[in-house]
Amino acid sequence: ERLVEEALVHAEALFHSDVSRPYFLYHRQRYKDMALHVASRYADSGLGGLRVLDIGSHLLHFSTVLKLLGAEPVGLDVPVFTELQQVLELGGRLAIPNHTIESLETDLRRFLEDKSYDLIVFSEILGHITFNPRTMWEAMLAAVPPGRILVTTPNAFTLHKLPGYLARMVSFGGYGIKVQEILTIPTYGHHWKEYSVKELRHYFRLLGPRFHAEVFTVAGRDAFEGSPLAGALRGLLIGISNRLPLLRFQIFCWVEEKAGG
Repeated sequence: ERLVEEALVHAEALFHSDVSRPYFLYHRQRYKDMALHVASRYADSGLGGLRVLDIGSHLLHFSTVLKLLGAEPVGLDVPVFTELQQVLELGGRLAIPNHTIESLETDLRRFLEDKSYDLIVFSEILGHITFNPRTMWEAMLAAVPPGRILVTTPNAFTLHKLPGYLARMVSFGGYGIKVQEILTIPTYGHHWKEYSVKELRHYFRLLGPRFHAEVFTVAGRDAFEGSPLAGALRGLLIGISNRLPLLRFQIFCWVEEKAGG
């Protein structure tokens, strides 16, 4: 844990922009939990030279942490992130290849063909998918012997989300993402679907007998800009959620190929 914390401190010092630094600090605990789980999975071999495909590399935050821990990450994201000057400069400085992809549905396969990766990180992407992903998952499973993929996604059932759900329902405001968001935010920017622990287990069972998914939750926190009272209530509900395994802030999932699947 000490090495992971040192990597996070070092990484934080590399992020200076008004966009990159706040986002890193907001998600710092998730990056730490991810790094700890990756380090634990590869405790025997270590992270030195570990080839990681970071799908959804965003601002290269987690790729940077992996690089500082000795791994060899390769980023992959949409051009709105990969073409940012700060991302280009950081990737060049740390020698992190960061590729542009227009569509997971049509473009991902060509990045999986060489099957040279030891691990795929699929972080905070699941909720953005708007196509049938079966073929994508089968390609990812085949690309990483023995099919090791780390998935992270927000938990749909953390308690702080429930007041908003209920308020929209009783006011007949609908459910799911809001109409104004559909019309003002690019398609890949939406959380079209958020999952519960039960749903995610069912999701991978439906993909077929080859898929083995170890689904679990981790505690987290949320930033809130609003009234002190609303912020206090939100913090209280998140604190309660973090004490209850099915309601914790974040869902992690290790996906592997099932023996004999």
